[in-house]
Amino acid sequence: MISLLTRQQPDEQDVTYKRAALRLVRNLSLNKRCRNRMYELKLITQIYSLMTELSVAKEFEQFEIDDVIEACLSAIHVLCKDSKHRKLLMNNDPSGVVKTLVQLALAPSLNCKREALGALAELSQVGSFSEKFALKVLGFWIPELN
Repeated sequence: MISLLTRQQPDEQDVTYKRAALRLVRNLSLNKRCRNRMYELKLITQIYSLMTELSVAKEFEQFEIDDVIEACLSAIHVLCKDSKHRKLLMNNDPSGVVKTLVQLALAPSLNCKREALGALAELSQVGSFSEKFALKVLGFWIPELN
């Protein structure tokens, strides 16, 4: 499954496989044992990387990748219900993660908005990041707070 997510072949079949694999990850992440294995594989960071790559990749522009980005967000949202996954995602570049999710929360798709805001709500629980996190998100919508 990981090879499906990391494969970079811009064709319709690849996009379809990515979408299906991400929906499977989202559903499997509801199971604690599966979440633990996904944590060992650092799957949330791979999904986040895929999501950010697809949102700017020119070679995928001809395909409907909004569904894939939405599937990434959905998987991230469910995985972030687990504290280990939240910390893992926020470990490298917390402000980049917040910025990306806030931008996706402003996307036209209602599903993207819902999943991005859900992930942001889960990430707001990360211990040392919670206050900085809240100020960062509020500062995005209310520039006077910066």
